Amino acid sequence: MSFQFTPYVIPLIISGVVLGFLAIYGWRNRIDPGAPAFTGAMISAMGWSLFYALEIAGVGLETKIFWADVQYAFIGPLPLFWLAASLRLTGHKPLQRLIALGLAAVPVVTNVLLWTNNLHHLARVKPSVDVSFAPLTLLHADYGYWIKLAWFPFMLFIFGWCVRLYVEAVVVSRATYRTQYILLLVATLLPLTAGQAYILAVPPINNINFTPMMFSISALIFLAAIYRRSFRFIMPLARESLIENMSDGMLVFDLHNRLLDFNPAVVGILDKPLARQLGNPASEAFKEHTGLLQYIEKGEQELVEFPISKGSVLSTYQARRSEVIDRQGNHVGKTLLLHDVTLQVAMVEQLKAQSRLDELTWVFNHRTFIEEARQEIVRARRSPPHPLTLALVDTDKLGKINESYGYSSGERVLQMLTALCSDILRTEDIIGRLSSNTFAILFPETTTEEACIALERLRQNLAASPLRFGEDEVYITASYGVTGLIQAEVETIEGMIRVAEKALVSAKAAGGNCIISI
Repeated sequence: MSFQFTPYVIPLIISGVVLGFLAIYGWRNRIDPGAPAFTGAMISAMGWSLFYALEIAGVGLETKIFWADVQYAFIGPLPLFWLAASLRLTGHKPLQRLIALGLAAVPVVTNVLLWTNNLHHLARVKPSVDVSFAPLTLLHADYGYWIKLAWFPFMLFIFGWCVRLYVEAVVVSRATYRTQYILLLVATLLPLTAGQAYILAVPPINNINFTPMMFSISALIFLAAIYRRSFRFIMPLARESLIENMSDGMLVFDLHNRLLDFNPAVVGILDKPLARQLGNPASEAFKEHTGLLQYIEKGEQELVEFPISKGSVLSTYQARRSEVIDRQGNHVGKTLLLHDVTLQVAMVEQLKAQSRLDELTWVFNHRTFIEEARQEIVRARRSPPHPLTLALVDTDKLGKINESYGYSSGERVLQMLTALCSDILRTEDIIGRLSSNTFAILFPETTTEEACIALERLRQNLAASPLRFGEDEVYITASYGVTGLIQAEVETIEGMIRVAEKALVSAKAAGGNCIISI
């Protein structure tokens, strides 16, 4: 075999090199959906381009035919790889095995007929060397019936199928991905148009096939469409699972935590435009939402709640992560569902608060009061010690009021007592209901003398605030037993209560409506 250099092979060599680099890049990212088929198409187009350069540079008919036959080993699988990538990128199922094998039979038979052409001339009838453009010499293939009636229609059918897939995708896809599909459509139409020009022998150069060079341009367009800022395959993996009108926000990520898709609700939830963030990693797209970002990057699937602030409003959202599995069972990404649970969280917090309060008087119940008091004792015993005073308050003759006017009247008495406590006492003072009629008041940073002054105001206001039951006006009084942490010489709140109870008994014995301090 002999060859003669001609500058006309330079574009083909450049095209082959470009396609080779794209094939390497696609293979390195073969974990991405669609990348294996893209890699196969790039290898096929690269072989076609480089061996076509050898055909043009070859001297003599036999040399040109040999390299033309070699090309078909790469031309044959090219449309099938392109179709596989197109099906993947438009979210369709891959071909069934029997259909794929049936389609693959056409390029296999074509290659066999090319290498055995001298026996039947079904591939080429009377090939010759075209010297009309000397010094450039071209192969005039003079294709036979198989190429004209089987191979060319097969190529047209496969690439026409790809065109239809992308046209449908352009029509039904959202605006975010429409440009992407238009580029993929253009990338498919370029080699298809060049191939038809070669088949129809469109002048000025009838025997030059520009299709391999068009594939290098198409590959770059293809790359621009499916590889975005992070140079990875990006496609709407879960578009079918998104509901445009759902109130919950949904985000779709690929295996590399890059944002692939979102629904309108999440834009309102996060209060930020997301269209420009498509293709960006989560660390860039959601850097201001640290709670959300941590959940995305950890990859946990259990339910998680975290706050999201929108202006001055702080809301709580529950996130649920689920895997995106394609039709072949491959793990290709994940979706994140954001559900507003602000109301539920507020209700839970309210229930927690209510569980700490007495249902009738809305002061601390017995358990909560003891817990709070223990913490105050720990603080009071710091060095140097701080004063802490406890008072027990028990209404006088509440049993007679219940007997005379009913239990609801007794409840009104207790409610009035705690209301007066809230009005007269400080916000840092702790009030709790220890039993049906007895309340405890803890005075932090307060001596017994200071506490007795406050209790005296409470006693006077209570005694001067009669309640009306029917036609009767009843004056309410209470007894007060007081002790201090230091005076009681005890270590616990339970000990302080025992000492204060002794003072309270003394106040009752003295006729009530008085304050006794121990």
